[in-house]
Amino acid sequence: MALSYAEFAEIVRSDREMIRDLKAPEGVAECAHCRVPLMESVTGNRRLGDGAHVCSDCYFDRWGNEIDERPLLTPRLTHGS
Repeated sequence: MALSYAEFAEIVRSDREMIRDLKAPEGVAECAHCRVPLMESVTGNRRLGDGAHVCSDCYFDRWGNEIDERPLLTPRLTHGS
């Protein structure tokens, strides 16, 4: 049975309240970095190579730092054409 939009919105609202209160349903893991309960609809749940699960914010913060430290492309100066 598919959820209606109103039912889905209520579930997300409930999940957000639980995140705000740092509570999670039984069996839900927490972010390995910031300890927020992981709920896919609110925080995301991303697995790192070492098996740790993190929220989307920590995941993208980590990769942003990795890219800053090791840029994918080195800028090159060109002199005329």
